[in-house]
Amino acid sequence: MESNDSFKRNYATHHKLDEGKVRALYEAFKKRQKDEFELAQIYDISVSTVYNIVRGRSWRWLGLEPVYRKEM
Repeated sequence: MESNDSFKRNYATHHKLDEGKVRALYEAFKKRQKDEFELAQIYDISVSTVYNIVRGRSWRWLGLEPVYRKEM
């Protein structure tokens, strides 16, 4: 019989983002180093996920200040 360890599931392993990636994405967007489309491609996520992060709708426990950009 296999050990119990083989049956344990780490739910965090299926996420594309972790706290470090979210903070890096946020800073790149805030400093205008990358736009939302570039970040979505880099992190293999949707543009709406980028917006939800930078506007504070998701990952809000990180305490990141929402970023809103005015179109130029």
